[in-house]
Amino acid sequence: MNVAVKCSYAYKDGAVIKVRKKPVPPIRDMLRRQLFHMVKDIENFKSEKCETFADFGDARSLALESEKIDCVITSPPYLNKIEYTKVYEIEQELFLNRIQERPAIRSYIGLSLQRLEKNSLGLEKALDYGTVRSLPPESVPYLMDMFQAIEEMYRVCRKGAKIGIVVGNGCFPTGVVDSDILLSRMAESIGFTVQKILVLNKRWCTRNRTEKIGITRESLLLWEK
Repeated sequence: MNVAVKCSYAYKDGAVIKVRKKPVPPIRDMLRRQLFHMVKDIENFKSEKCETFADFGDARSLALESEKIDCVITSPPYLNKIEYTKVYEIEQELFLNRIQERPAIRSYIGLSLQRLEKNSLGLEKALDYGTVRSLPPESVPYLMDMFQAIEEMYRVCRKGAKIGIVVGNGCFPTGVVDSDILLSRMAESIGFTVQKILVLNKRWCTRNRTEKIGITRESLLLWEK
């Protein structure tokens, strides 16, 4: 998938795919180079033998036993209003159309505003009523989903488990939503200890394309149970 995009005229600019005609390398050569780097990464990675498996599921309801996990490393969808199905449309068309029985990813993220009154009690306890009501309405279902996902992480993790999560803040016409801080507050209310919030990147949040209204962060959240 990575090579196919590199060998095309398309490039991703935020939430938009644009076309720019330019010389592109042969896909066979790029694929060989990509595979070479991947093999080298695996050869240089020192680890003990272990069992591995991949599964498809819902992060809010994991098919795992309680207190069995030592470490979680993840990066959920960012709260930045990017339409992931559009950004990855090329990969979807080339490789994933044959398994398109499942709904598009947008249908899973912050699915319904109608759930606010019914399911927001846990979120309001974690962040307080005033904070939740001051947020852009579009951000609240996302945070509710993340609250459930963090609760589920807590359930499946052992005491002492380490958590590493890369998240991005949200950019809305009314301003920036600090997802990194809000998610960490939620985690503390559930029982995690927040060890660090490391800022990895910063970008301007703009309104009407050019008006700068704040700075959004991309952050690494480090928690422990």
